[in-house]
Amino acid sequence: MSYTLIEAVTCKHCGSTVMIEKLNCNNSDSIFTGSLSTKSCPKCHKSSSYSYKIKNKQFVDLR
Repeated sequence: MSYTLIEAVTCKHCGSTVMIEKLNCNNSDSIFTGSLSTKSCPKCHKSSSYSYKIKNKQFVDLR
């Protein structure tokens, strides 16, 4: 079974709030790392890239 993680983050271009979404996360207890892009910012219409770490079904390190 998989799940989706969604979290509000700051646009790296203008500072507005945008959503980052990781689809199809695995139900394992392992730690996952990778990178994602945000949805388009409602203010400046750009995307921001973030690296992430997922542990216990939560983002624990977004940069």
